[in-house]
Amino acid sequence: MKVSKKVKGVEYAIRDVISAARQVEKAGQTVAYLNIGDPVQFGFQPPDNVKQALINAIQNGKNYYATSEGLPELRDAIAEKESAKGLDVSSEQILITNGVSEALDMVISSIVEDGDEVLLPGPYYPPYASYVRLHGAIPIEFALDLESGIPDIDDIRSKISSKTVAIWKPEFTRSMKLSIKPIFLFIFVGTILFTWGIGGLQFQTM
Repeated sequence: MKVSKKVKGVEYAIRDVISAARQVEKAGQTVAYLNIGDPVQFGFQPPDNVKQALINAIQNGKNYYATSEGLPELRDAIAEKESAKGLDVSSEQILITNGVSEALDMVISSIVEDGDEVLLPGPYYPPYASYVRLHGAIPIEFALDLESGIPDIDDIRSKISSKTVAIWKPEFTRSMKLSIKPIFLFIFVGTILFTWGIGGLQFQTM
């Protein structure tokens, strides 16, 4: 079977490790699989009101496809919440996706071409580099301080080239300093810097 060049460059480390873990299990050792984010398996259940809302939706016949952009009520609620934080965004600018991974894949696929470069903070969640490779671009890692989460600006400057189309901005959680969340992509288009965030698209001149 022919495998495309793009797929050959893709790896998924958090799933690849399962093969090694299963061998350890066969040897008689107990393995706790923490590689996939599934809190229910570790005793973290959704709140009762969320469970009941799901049950009610099914019983009331509301278990159908939502609109392509997402439920209007949800988009309105997100716009209201983000606006309260100072972000100028309307519900028309919000798209609901099936998790962050789908959103990031959509963004990457819309901005990169073969041979483009995307700068990623190291360490990063392995699938993020895979998204870049899958769409023909090249992931370039830049350094950051693992304690503060502050990127090494000089290192970033040294790695920006004419092929750079985006810089992935790291953001650390308060509870886990090594948990990097890609909240924004900085997209260079000529002399315009676009900031693509969860709540919408903003831009400023460089």
